[in-house]
Amino acid sequence: MSQGVKLVSENISNKFYLNEERINYLFKIFNLDKESFLKLLQEKNKNPVLTELEFSQAIKKELPLKIPTLKKIDKIFEKGLMWYVSSRPLPEKNNLSIFFRKSSFNTKLNIGSIRLIERFEKKKIETEILSDYLELNYKKEFNFNINDNPKEVAKIIREKFNESKNQLLKKNLIKNGNSDKIFLENLIRYFENFNVFVFEHIDKKRNPNNVINFDGFFMKPNFILIKRQQKYLKREIFTLLHEFAHYLINIEEIDSNLDSEIIINNKIEDWCNDFAYFYLIDKYSTEIDSLELASKKNDFYQDFFEDISEKNHISVFSLYTRLKIINKISNQDYNKIKNKIYEEIKKSAEKQMRKIEETAKLKGKTPYFSQPVPIKPKLYYDLIKMSYFNGNISEKLALENLNAKNKRIEEVIFR
Repeated sequence: MSQGVKLVSENISNKFYLNEERINYLFKIFNLDKESFLKLLQEKNKNPVLTELEFSQAIKKELPLKIPTLKKIDKIFEKGLMWYVSSRPLPEKNNLSIFFRKSSFNTKLNIGSIRLIERFEKKKIETEILSDYLELNYKKEFNFNINDNPKEVAKIIREKFNESKNQLLKKNLIKNGNSDKIFLENLIRYFENFNVFVFEHIDKKRNPNNVINFDGFFMKPNFILIKRQQKYLKREIFTLLHEFAHYLINIEEIDSNLDSEIIINNKIEDWCNDFAYFYLIDKYSTEIDSLELASKKNDFYQDFFEDISEKNHISVFSLYTRLKIINKISNQDYNKIKNKIYEEIKKSAEKQMRKIEETAKLKGKTPYFSQPVPIKPKLYYDLIKMSYFNGNISEKLALENLNAKNKRIEEVIFR
């Protein structure tokens, strides 16, 4: 429920009392205690919004809260004002949140990241409900486990995708072309063709607490979210395949720092990284495995790796990490190359920034940085459209879920 909606209380006197079970649920998810919560609630205000005593009284239903206080609480958790005061018991927690199904993740999450995951957890539940209404069964098409060979699994998946290529081309669901962007979009369409919902998130926040600090996650049974890597699409491609690998072995996770840029030494994460690597590297796998030790003598295979990177949409550094895994490069040389690549990426970004600023200055204009647009989640959009046509959701909700709030329904529903 949005903050702009008029609240109707179960209590005629409009006294709102916190539901202790629901507050403790949020504390668990957001990894907060009473003190850290009250500090977040206070923000930059000189005086506390709630003192410790007042909070304790509110939890015990000895002190009602006013709407402005509920709005400040909702600014932290974004659950809707009535959520905190509803007397309705929560459903089974494991069904509600990945934070209760898993005790730890591959990254330390900030508040902005947790909020986003919570929103997508809600979207996943709503998706399942809408699917049931329409009697649609988005069944799991692939079932593997951690004991399967990731190289062989990658081969099987590539073959399955190739079998459906002509069908998807005829329907204009995938594109011809070999750019990283086209490859990424096509990969998402392949996943969707096998009943996997994929969403791309573009981070526009500036506050460090709200900037998303994970690269992607998988939630059972078939939900994947990836963060747009605007200047590093090969990283996003690798992340998407890594999360798809989690789907294949049916193990939920929230990940950061992928693209084979670290050697994790974790059986599950190594399996997912191996799958992503073997899917992308394809026919070059044997050739890379048979290389001699990378050194100055062979120029560290720089030209060869750059050629593979361009053709197969895998970062050069992922290839050097593979050499490190198979002991074909020394630690010293590996670290030097890593630092060099990171420095080149940084310089390239700075150069692009200067170019935009100088061009704007010559024209007497303010530098303009175009806002990226997320790749459309077609499988999800199709579900929303069908739900609207069947009268299961309102026009307003359909437009909201199609990211078209300011458009007429006719403009978007038939596309």
